[in-house]
Amino acid sequence: MAFTSLGMHDAADARSRAVANPFADRLRLGSLWLIGASSGFVMIEPAPYEFLIVVSLIVFAMTGLTLRVGHLPLMFLLIFSNLGFATSLVPVFTLEGTAMWTAVSCFLSLTTFFFAVALADDTVRRTDALLSGYIFSAVITSVIAVLAYFKLIPGRCSSAPCARAPPSRTPTYLRRS
Repeated sequence: MAFTSLGMHDAADARSRAVANPFADRLRLGSLWLIGASSGFVMIEPAPYEFLIVVSLIVFAMTGLTLRVGHLPLMFLLIFSNLGFATSLVPVFTLEGTAMWTAVSCFLSLTTFFFAVALADDTVRRTDALLSGYIFSAVITSVIAVLAYFKLIPGRCSSAPCARAPPSRTPTYLRRS
């Protein structure tokens, strides 16, 4: 019961903050939409999505981000799991890709915490902005996929060897004998 009343007051507070600073609210919603819209386009690493997460984190930090008591368990669990990742990295640090895997895991933990904190206030509007960007990305990438399937996009991968992965990168269960 206490959580329900707290949630109603938080929704009213979020609306009053949005009215108080409409530019900051539009900036926050726009950054969430861009995150969703860029999520389907990963042609290079790091992807544009990852840069936009950092930009959105800066936007939210500068325009006001509320950390609640309910976020603390998630924060501590993510910190402890990242400490475990870093500790387990020590004996295998010289192996290829292990440091990058640990760095990516820490970055994903940061994005997890960012979304938990950012979507806690004004949840409906912010989730709608994120999901509408995600749907935009899904529609665009599916249209590109259909056009590419029928070879209606000139340029890359128009020949047969380009269309499939080299044998060294193909999993053994998919290789032809």
